[in-house]
Amino acid sequence: MIQESTTPQIVGNSGLVTDRRTLVVAFVALLGLGVTLYWPSLNGPRLFDDGTMLNEVDQVVTMRQVLSSLNWLRPETRPLVRLTFGIEAYLFGDSMTVHRLRNVLDHVLAAMALFGLVREVCQRTASTSSGPLSDPNHTALAVSILWFVHPLQSATVANVAQRGESLMGLFFLLYLRCLTELITTGRTRWLIAATVVFCAGLWSKTVMITAPVVGLLMDRAFYSGSWRDVFRGQWRLLLLPAFGSVFAVFLLLPGILKGEANVGFGWDAPPIDLHLASQAKVLWLYAFQSLWPQWLSGDHAMRPPQYVSDQLGWILLTILLLLVIGALYWSKRYAMGFLLLAPLCVLAVTSSFIPTADLWVDHRMYVPLACTILIGVTSLRQLLVRIQDPRKAARVLMTLVGIAGIALAARTWFRATEYATGFTFYRSAIMENPDNDRAMQALIGLSRGQSPPQSAMPFLQEALRVA
Repeated sequence: MIQESTTPQIVGNSGLVTDRRTLVVAFVALLGLGVTLYWPSLNGPRLFDDGTMLNEVDQVVTMRQVLSSLNWLRPETRPLVRLTFGIEAYLFGDSMTVHRLRNVLDHVLAAMALFGLVREVCQRTASTSSGPLSDPNHTALAVSILWFVHPLQSATVANVAQRGESLMGLFFLLYLRCLTELITTGRTRWLIAATVVFCAGLWSKTVMITAPVVGLLMDRAFYSGSWRDVFRGQWRLLLLPAFGSVFAVFLLLPGILKGEANVGFGWDAPPIDLHLASQAKVLWLYAFQSLWPQWLSGDHAMRPPQYVSDQLGWILLTILLLLVIGALYWSKRYAMGFLLLAPLCVLAVTSSFIPTADLWVDHRMYVPLACTILIGVTSLRQLLVRIQDPRKAARVLMTLVGIAGIALAARTWFRATEYATGFTFYRSAIMENPDNDRAMQALIGLSRGQSPPQSAMPFLQEALRVA
């Protein structure tokens, strides 16, 4: 694993290449890979929430209309996301291809930000191992590529309505990157950049309010020698984001109480005790999907349990996880504790204290997936340390990562083909959950406008029978 240290040290440079030419080549390569992976979905129709998000920009004629429709004082309306949709509608009209290409672009930029963040953390943290296997380039490249091609990300990239998740994820990673620069350089410009990035993320999706907390945990895990040092070094960085978080919650409160906040809230959300019980199971479903991407769906239509006791096993397992995290922090193994706790922090907004109607949705793992993959890569690296020849161990690591990357990319491409038509998309949702009423109704509505393919007929007949 990443070497634990109560007083992290800066290690020597390992030949990291950061010239502009390399960045441009990496950007073009990732963009080409992203377009290839999601090519089958680019011309796909509007699905589920796409219509709700895009109907507002359908009639855009002037940029004045776009700008006048934005409310920057209501972050739950996601004004930055709406601005990007409005600009695209103004320039290109109603083009789902353009909207999805823009999602791919955001995904590429987020992957590059993740590479820089992981490389910086690995470079700045003391390590007992040396040689090619400990090169931060290898770890960062492996994590960012696996994260980029993972099929779970299709729920964010191919699903146009989830641009808020990808934009927030991009700004979340950039915020943490600005934090690392502020810690190591102390320059005010990184404080300003972090504040701007935080606001941009908040205007994309309000889950961004968890970024300062994750930043504190990251600082303690990889940089500062004590919690006192963390708060002493970050008080300036935390001041504006903390104020922004409190202000955002204050602005969100009326919408939450009315069931109007645009983050999955609504009167059909289950009671908080049943919600928490269901999330105890969902956390482990997310973990399983991260390791073995099954049950991919645009809408799982998961129903809450009737009683809290129905999920007792999952609740006990989640409590055990929290105890393990507490033990890691108690024993000063902050790095591993951070990698386990950070995903829970990001998921906390919609998985703990605020009940939501959508209990299990894949796109919420957009940022937390990075920690899961980093745990896997560093664990594999630790196992390969036993190989006597460091260069051979490094080759084995990158070979295994390459095989996993190819398998994940293939699954992502096949998942993208399901976004090509509404029939294939809704069919896959019904196959994953035969009780998915929302997908059935969407399939019935779609069949009224066009003739369904033969492969969708059994599902359509069942939907009509249930209806």
